[in-house]
Amino acid sequence: MIKRFLLAILATAAGVGGLQAQVATQLALTEVMTQESTNNTLGKAGDWWELSNFGSSDIDLTGYRWNDDAHGGAVGADPTPFSGVTIHAGESVVVAETNSAIPDATTFREWWGISTSVQVLICPKADPGLSASGDEVRVWGPGAAGATDSDDYADLVDRVDVGVSLTVAIPTFIYDTNNGTFDWFSTNGVRGAFKAATSDEVGSPGVRPNAGRIVITQQPSPKNFTAPVGIPVSYTVSAFGLPKPRFIWLFNGSAMDTNALGASISFAITNNQSVSTLTIPSVQNADQGTYSVIASNGVGTSVLSSNAVLTVTTSPLAPQITSLPQSLWAYPGQNATFSVDAYGSPSPTFQWKFNGTNLPGETSPQLQFSISDTNATGLYTVGITNSAGNTNVSATLTVTPKPNLRITEVMSDEAPGGTHNDWWELSNLGTFPVSLLGFRFDGNPGSLVDAYTITNNTAIAPNESIVLVEDMTPGEFEAWWGTNQLPSNLQIITYHGSGLSFSKNGDTCTVWNAAASDDGDYLDAVGLDVAENGVSFTYEPSTGVFAGTTNAPGGVSVPGYNGAFVAAVSGDIGSPGTIVNTPQFTRITRVAGGFTFSWVSQPNMNYTVQYTTNLSPTNWISLTTTNVGNTNLFTYTDTPAVTQRFYRAILNH
Repeated sequence: MIKRFLLAILATAAGVGGLQAQVATQLALTEVMTQESTNNTLGKAGDWWELSNFGSSDIDLTGYRWNDDAHGGAVGADPTPFSGVTIHAGESVVVAETNSAIPDATTFREWWGISTSVQVLICPKADPGLSASGDEVRVWGPGAAGATDSDDYADLVDRVDVGVSLTVAIPTFIYDTNNGTFDWFSTNGVRGAFKAATSDEVGSPGVRPNAGRIVITQQPSPKNFTAPVGIPVSYTVSAFGLPKPRFIWLFNGSAMDTNALGASISFAITNNQSVSTLTIPSVQNADQGTYSVIASNGVGTSVLSSNAVLTVTTSPLAPQITSLPQSLWAYPGQNATFSVDAYGSPSPTFQWKFNGTNLPGETSPQLQFSISDTNATGLYTVGITNSAGNTNVSATLTVTPKPNLRITEVMSDEAPGGTHNDWWELSNLGTFPVSLLGFRFDGNPGSLVDAYTITNNTAIAPNESIVLVEDMTPGEFEAWWGTNQLPSNLQIITYHGSGLSFSKNGDTCTVWNAAASDDGDYLDAVGLDVAENGVSFTYEPSTGVFAGTTNAPGGVSVPGYNGAFVAAVSGDIGSPGTIVNTPQFTRITRVAGGFTFSWVSQPNMNYTVQYTTNLSPTNWISLTTTNVGNTNLFTYTDTPAVTQRFYRAILNH
């Protein structure tokens, strides 16, 4: 009975003017190959991906287009593979990039040993192309505007995000039915996968998988909301499934007439999930009621969400805060921005204070000012008031000199034989701790708008190095490199996103603090050359340079040098969590019978103290070799019989 009720609503909502539903599609991306082996008897093959029809009707693909993450919307998409092509009900077609080894569909079928009945659509290799370090595949319907339409999600048939490809017995990426991501690898004999006929890749080109269940990952929220007349209200829902679900919004259990409610509905596919937002720009009494959605994949599977209840009031309502200002670390020359969102009836007023004193003229929900010196450090509070009540909320600004944070290691190509991912290291070469909350980073082309934001409330201390790793837990990273080989207190931050993978063919890494307002306001940026498989690019502390090349001295990790070692698994070489600073003398004093001196050093390393009585000619004599423990400050007293000596401390690699 419930399924019939849902299907009845689907049929009703799809055909009436103000009744809103995103049209469910029968098509879905089901397999992607971004890297191929080098042992193919046909030669080095090209990338390919698979589009499947889960419906009961044939679909004419003429006018459809595709692209990757390096292009805009449909404006950069390629329509050439689809002209005159029909994808039949229950069929999977392959879109393959052509090259000298795989020039046509016949050779592709020979590569995999598949039937001539499998449709293989050939397209040029050069543009667009797929990166083995992470990419997207997007398919656009014939209605896409073809202008600057990257947000034209109504005509986006499907999008998948894939991470770093494996490099041994290379498998294809397939859909993960557990969490809706595209991060499973094909396994020979499982879900129709098999080994290619002329090489060692594993995949299932032309084999359509079963449809995947729909899971609502974010129920319509906010769940219960009381709003005064006239304020904007929005609800958001997200879900995954195969094919990607679309949504029908319900009002009091019936398909919603957005015209009657003065509402609009947006739809997007992001991070392998479908997302829809209902927006009412000025809520009225008629909008009071219960909101819910039906998530449907167009092939007979539908899921009903929970309810979100909107109460509209004309009575006075004390201020309600919906978004808090965030504490911030910044340095002179940057802008500090604090924002708060609040509503009430009547509409509330705002007053910002600094350390309890009103800031004249600062009466909007946003406070922004230029930082000239550290005197701006303190507590910023906003009072929110109307006739029904008042409230306040605060955030702290910490102003420091510009932090001396450096990118000191990047691994962009891991050794074969493992399921390990890219990572990079950030080191604090300064004299004070720095909070990384809100910091952002990005690969090429280094865009602040597209950068990943660190949400971990992590502080990096002076002389500390932390590791940021893509799609690996701290435990997985430690097992890879060996817990006994890593610093015992190493902080590891996990980040997600295919666009953040480093290309082994060359890339960049740029990091900004939370207060940065443009691309050029970065703390550090490094360039990477073509990677050496299984070896990280590294910083050379003796020169203070991150070369980012395999040819420059100190450009890549060498076991035994600057703390580098061989990983416990797969034989990768690097020094995660460790940057070896050259010893620096901090003090020397005359004592009875000699001298006492101290130097700052890297903890847990071996050093030799040497002296000479005459720098010309140089004849250095060793006094002692010592291992510095968990402190980075070492003191030594020498009691010579002479009144003049020159000293140096040498790091033993």
